[in-house]
Amino acid sequence: MYPLEPVFQSWRIKKVLSLIKPNGVLVDVGCGSPPKLLQKVSSQIKYGIGIDEKGSYTKRKNIETFRHTIHKELKIESNSADAITLLAVLEHLKYPQDIISECYRILKPAGTLLVTVPTKRSQPILEFLSALRLVDPHMIHQHENYFTPASLQTILNAAGFTAISISSFEMGCNTFIKAKK
Repeated sequence: MYPLEPVFQSWRIKKVLSLIKPNGVLVDVGCGSPPKLLQKVSSQIKYGIGIDEKGSYTKRKNIETFRHTIHKELKIESNSADAITLLAVLEHLKYPQDIISECYRILKPAGTLLVTVPTKRSQPILEFLSALRLVDPHMIHQHENYFTPASLQTILNAAGFTAISISSFEMGCNTFIKAKK
């Protein structure tokens, strides 16, 4: 329907694939339906949990997905995940600090948070692509935030994360975050 959506999604997935711990527990917040990242890594991980506002409950082999509003809380046990991904999700949230704090709570000690968000620089590009219907206009208009590296650092520090790495990719149009609990 929107021809560039699967391309951008595959780039985000590719960015995190090598950082997902084999035989670990992965939580993908905003996993989509179908949960492409979880499906791609299912043979490598012990267990995968997907959360999405538009998804539904499914359980297939070692992957379980839930329909859940991503607002302030995530109904997942504390210290239960080796890695958490939020790929093109944080910018849609009214309470990003609360969700990042929830991710910290859910991660096991030394667990890894992997996040992608569009940069402010990408806003006019995304709006143009949405006007051409190359990306989903509804999703672009839902953006609550365009984060700077400094604002991301502040959110991650406030949640308790350490060993934070923030870099850009896709010609500076996206930001990638890797942080350790």
